Amino acid sequence: MLLPKRTRTLGDQHRLMSVHEATQLREQIRVYRLRLADAAADLGTALGQRGEYAEAEPLLRQALAIYESCFGPDHARLAAPLSALGTACAARGRPGEAERLCLRALDIIDTRTSERS
Repeated sequence: MLLPKRTRTLGDQHRLMSVHEATQLREQIRVYRLRLADAAADLGTALGQRGEYAEAEPLLRQALAIYESCFGPDHARLAAPLSALGTACAARGRPGEAERLCLRALDIIDTRTSERS
């Protein structure tokens, strides 16, 4: 059964969000996602340094996914977690994946370094 459409007025408690409010909310979500990515990257890196690679890997992948969605695939912020994930993959017996991740991290670093020169 279809319900009739409700006419909205300015006095409604359930008013539509303005474009400005939507933009602010979107930016707040982005900031919280980046904080989550930073925390995941930091914890994943710390776990990797302790040799807890199985626990580190999903955190580092989560951080990378968020960074890539916010900044793109070649942003400098990806280099450290890519390297840490490469180390974790190598330690877990996946040298091919480890090499690919570490080379990607090096490529990002090289690109950023040459842009500064």
